[in-house]
Amino acid sequence: WGSVFMFWVLLLLLLSFDVSVAKKRKRAVDKGDGKCDGAAFDITNTNDQDILCSSCEYTVHEIQTSAMLKIRKRHTVREREVFAVESVDAVCGWIRERRMAQMGQRPNREYINWLEKIGRGIEEIKGTLCMSPKEQSYMNNACEHFVSTYRQQIIDAVSKESYVDARIAVCKDLAKVCVGGEKSESDSEL
Repeated sequence: WGSVFMFWVLLLLLLSFDVSVAKKRKRAVDKGDGKCDGAAFDITNTNDQDILCSSCEYTVHEIQTSAMLKIRKRHTVREREVFAVESVDAVCGWIRERRMAQMGQRPNREYINWLEKIGRGIEEIKGTLCMSPKEQSYMNNACEHFVSTYRQQIIDAVSKESYVDARIAVCKDLAKVCVGGEKSESDSEL
């Protein structure tokens, strides 16, 4: 009973924290201080290069992680491709179900799965945290764009016999949304 009680207490705390952050975010936007700008997805917008890069990297990382959980050395290239296709087809649905948030300030904003980050510990959340439906919509649109535009390239990168970081292959080399020698936060997770 103790663990069940703790679960409900933590859940209530989490939900109340979510509501208080949303209220603070609304006040920040109402004051017009620009902390959460709620950018609309636009692949040509150079002002939002940081979140374009982050949304691409997050999408491709989720595809690669999902496929790599299934792929083993004994699998043929064709079997690897099947796992990669399954992951590509499912990734935008997974992202729609998650609580995506934008963390940080320009030019170092990034998209995170808020519930996953909070599960690791509140100290992992740094800077401004924006969790409005606009951020979720941005990630959904970005996912659809990158998956539809670079579908075959993602599948090819993920299904190779030797490991290739698909984020570099797609987001930096093909889409060119991640420019320069920047190292993203998600690079340290792999």
